[in-house]
Amino acid sequence: MFLLKGFLASTFKPEEYRQVRKKGMQYGFLYLFIVILIFTAITSVPVMISMQKTFNKITNEVIPPFEVANGEVELKNGEDFYEKELEGSVFMVDLNAENDNTDQFNKYISGILISKNKIYIKTPNDSVSFNIDKKFSIDDKELKKFMPIMKIGMILAFFFIIIVNFISYLWVALIVALVGNIAKSIMRVNLSFKELFNMSLYSLTTPLLVLLIMNFVYPLSSDASTFIIMVLGAITIIRGIKSIKSNIN
Repeated sequence: MFLLKGFLASTFKPEEYRQVRKKGMQYGFLYLFIVILIFTAITSVPVMISMQKTFNKITNEVIPPFEVANGEVELKNGEDFYEKELEGSVFMVDLNAENDNTDQFNKYISGILISKNKIYIKTPNDSVSFNIDKKFSIDDKELKKFMPIMKIGMILAFFFIIIVNFISYLWVALIVALVGNIAKSIMRVNLSFKELFNMSLYSLTTPLLVLLIMNFVYPLSSDASTFIIMVLGAITIIRGIKSIKSNIN
């Protein structure tokens, strides 16, 4: 029930803050954690699934049978050239290439080129290269064995993102509570800072809903997202303080 009251207080019914502010701080923390869990799941899980599918496709359909031994790449079919186009990009193996300035690779604005002992990665804006360590050994079969580990890694990454987001939004909630403290002084409403901080934990619902919509319409930068959260969170908690004042009067 407290989840519904917290949602209504932060969105459509600021008068619900009368009940929310009386709840223990643990309810506020739990509410924010659940909201962030849902928000992260909606925004991050589709991306992770897409990455997993892409990695599966590259591993099973794009990368040819190969072997890396003593820092040198060999194609198992005995050839020295392989090319696979990927939606405007390319995965290419050219064991005779001395650098990434080859006629074939220059046809693409982005892609990966693997030479005998070097990996080149090119994007529209930049390019990097890596030497293959002589101690490094792997082949296509061993690479496929890493797939279950990749899945576990993505699950761990998902929970790591939740924890990072939760800690970050706690700081934002603290700033929103400080704004609320100024507002309650101006409006002369008797609220403790603990009550204000508890209210601020709920007040982030509306900003996160806005960011969720924007994520699908026009993704914002990290700085812009933080600014929107703070501004809308402050507006939400001020609405709650006004509602409490009107009920007192």
